[in-house]
Amino acid sequence: AMAELVECCLTENDLTEARIRLTITGGDLSLLTGTQSGGANNVHQPSVMCVATPPTQYPEGFFTDGVTVIVADPKANPFDPLSGHKTLNYWTRLRTLAEAAAVGAGEALWFTVTNHLCGGAVSNAIVIKDEQLFTPIARGEEQAGSLPSAVLPGTTCAAVCEIAEGLAMPVKRQMLSINDVLEADELILTNSSWQILPVVKVESSTIGSGQVGAVTRKLTEGLMERIRQECR
Repeated sequence: AMAELVECCLTENDLTEARIRLTITGGDLSLLTGTQSGGANNVHQPSVMCVATPPTQYPEGFFTDGVTVIVADPKANPFDPLSGHKTLNYWTRLRTLAEAAAVGAGEALWFTVTNHLCGGAVSNAIVIKDEQLFTPIARGEEQAGSLPSAVLPGTTCAAVCEIAEGLAMPVKRQMLSINDVLEADELILTNSSWQILPVVKVESSTIGSGQVGAVTRKLTEGLMERIRQECR
């Protein structure tokens, strides 16, 4: 049914390439009524909204030359029950993204209250060092008994990690500090809109050689080939 919904939305908007956003709401919010009456017949039915818009067009230089990112002032809190979930309460993240754009940067890196890397305001982060990939532990990937992660899982990030493992590049999920970021050979940010975005500077600090690296190019080629195969 969800696939049919997306196809219908694309057809109605006369789009063959689009950015699709699926939003699930609480539906009927008469929570007190449902709680008091009880029973299986009082389960609230969610509402599903599908929005299709033309895909965002990013400057070609973002991918050929890489981008600069800033470090966001707000911190992600692992004790926040909404951390690690994609909600519409996104204003704080978008505000830091606007702050990045105001100084000519492409993204804003978020860290936790313990100063460990989360990712970008609207992306997941992967640190590349000695042809190994390191990415923060996401919600649902924690070891038993550990604190919940404040990192939102990403489908593009997961696909990139699978591609890296297929290329015999080890992938490690662990807590990463600002030093791990600054000492990286390469740094990439992933999401379903831009796929892989190379980062060549974190504020005034250059990452690696300051150019888009060979591993990033390999991963980008692998991801685009997978998209072509799966979306044919």
